Amino acid sequence: MFRGPEGAPSSGWNLAQWIAVGLVLVAWALRLRPALQGPLHPDEALYGYWGLLIARGRDPWLVTGTVYKPPLLPYTVALFQILLGGTTVALRLPGLMAGLAAVPLVGVLARDLYQDAG
Repeated sequence: MFRGPEGAPSSGWNLAQWIAVGLVLVAWALRLRPALQGPLHPDEALYGYWGLLIARGRDPWLVTGTVYKPPLLPYTVALFQILLGGTTVALRLPGLMAGLAAVPLVGVLARDLYQDAG
């Protein structure tokens, strides 16, 4: 619960929280259109292939190819392909969600690092 100036509980949001919500909405608006249209980038197609190998059980440990990314990415893509099918949106949704999550995380980091600078 948030505290007001005198220490009393406050139910309203402060300006910084509203700005954070606005920034997340702007980031969502800027990322949504490219995520829903256009052909796949070659890297996206490769991640989708890795995800299909995992999701279909053909190569769940990805030992047949050279995987040069951390293991969280192919397994996340595989999970979204299981849930949403082998669509372009299923391939791009993990990146969209990670990009949106980065906005408030960077805000919290900036607040914690520069809180006493003012």
